Amino acid sequence: MRVSRAGDAVLTFRRSCLCVPCRVPYMPAGERRLPDELWLQVFCFLSVRDKLSVRATCRHFLQLLDGCCGLWRDFCVVLSHFSAYNRPFWRSLARRRVDSVVLRRARRKHLKQLALWLPDVGGITIDGWSEAGADELRRFARLRRLAVSGCVRPLRVLDFLLPLSQQLTQLSVCNVRLACSAADFVVAASTMTRLTSLLFHHDGSQSVPLAAFHALLRLPDLQHLSWEMITYKTLPQDFFSPAPPAGGALRLSSLQLLNYDTVVSQEVLRPLSRLRSLSVYHLYSVPGPTCHLQTWLSALQQLSSLSVHGITTCQMTTSCAWRGCSSWKLWRFWTRTTNRTGSATSPAHACCASSPSCRV
Repeated sequence: MRVSRAGDAVLTFRRSCLCVPCRVPYMPAGERRLPDELWLQVFCFLSVRDKLSVRATCRHFLQLLDGCCGLWRDFCVVLSHFSAYNRPFWRSLARRRVDSVVLRRARRKHLKQLALWLPDVGGITIDGWSEAGADELRRFARLRRLAVSGCVRPLRVLDFLLPLSQQLTQLSVCNVRLACSAADFVVAASTMTRLTSLLFHHDGSQSVPLAAFHALLRLPDLQHLSWEMITYKTLPQDFFSPAPPAGGALRLSSLQLLNYDTVVSQEVLRPLSRLRSLSVYHLYSVPGPTCHLQTWLSALQQLSSLSVHGITTCQMTTSCAWRGCSSWKLWRFWTRTTNRTGSATSPAHACCASSPSCRV
């Protein structure tokens, strides 16, 4: 059994840790010195690891913990050995109403099994998918967050995106070979009117037409975008300047540009007037591109967090940096040690030096 330290809320089940209620001793009624309401109040202060430990002490605590959905509100389970999961195990997850699930090396029959026991799950991460399609995702009527990464075979993306177009709010597609073109994927994503976050990372073998990208930017609720830039040599000045959606300017508040090896000019960024966070991940090149912080900060007046990765030199003025941005980080990857330039008044906005996560 392994519990992730990121939020302390992700549990990986292995063959040796199946939760079988019949193996847990039962606490006699005479030994329960506190009412159930007080026990539940105590359990609220426990971490996920401690809840699982207490759950294994006796059947009474097992029933209390599994019967209180509020104790597992941020609980995410990682499933990878489907042949080892029995009915008591699935009933336990169903009683806790698990909302987020990570599937590793899963197949279509495993999605069917998951839909049978957890039909109301709100977030699914698929890692290492080996099938050509994922049509079974339409069985999850309340699915809001979907992440797909590391597919072995080309994925027919449109087959499962179209049925989910009116319910998904967060979509992440990373290192996935598509049976369709990247442009077709973007066109399908642009029909998701409720989408607030999109992450699309690919190998750079296909480019996205500017018209399709503009259709994506016009989504009324899109606030976070993480985009692969390896196919772009230079950006036209109207790259972020589509016809504005209903209600005015673009709503983007967070933007990540990956594998981009030229300078993003002030004119390109000017339409992003509401942008609060910008991260630029340059290619690992030597000596590397030059970072024009003064230009960027002048264009983005509401920027509060700026992270630039893979730069060698920085052209800026200190007064401009402190006036326009409360937190900024510069990183260089082509040396053994990370070189950080600048400081931040609010460390909570600092970005990590690794690539952005592809998990929803």
